[in-house]
Amino acid sequence: MARAALPEAEEDHLTWAHGTMLERPVTRRELLDGGLTPHGPPPAELLPPLARGQSEDFVRRDLARYWLPVTGRPLLRLRDVRVDSDLLVLARATVTLRDGRLITKGEALTEPAALGAPMDVVRDIHEHRYADPEPISHLWRIHRAARASAFVRRGIKHTLVTHGNPQGPPTGMDEP
Repeated sequence: MARAALPEAEEDHLTWAHGTMLERPVTRRELLDGGLTPHGPPPAELLPPLARGQSEDFVRRDLARYWLPVTGRPLLRLRDVRVDSDLLVLARATVTLRDGRLITKGEALTEPAALGAPMDVVRDIHEHRYADPEPISHLWRIHRAARASAFVRRGIKHTLVTHGNPQGPPTGMDEP
């Protein structure tokens, strides 16, 4: 991130993820905890520290405003990377809100099972990340997408209710 963009660090920035360019917020915590510095001073010398609860507030907003609405589009989960990322985002967000710490995607792999995710979907995620999985059928891909989407939707709602949502219930909380 260019130094001139640091004051707007939590605004949307061009990012490479899931094999595509997209715009998403870069959190100050990401920069402070793990920002790579190819040139110039490290982020901690350029950014103020986070206020207590600031990361958690961001996670709640991100779950409510982005991830929950996206769960209403299960066709996105026909791509393996979307199934993987959705469950890992839920796991990582839950740990951040529950314990106040950031975890890696690898560390997050144990959380979906603890949250009650379908074990066959959890196994698929592990295989995509650490093995050479066999191709899956179109029927299983559709079934997995629906199950993953429904689980993540319920999980986000549960996480927001359990770990507080100071801005009130997000849009769509009463929907199935």
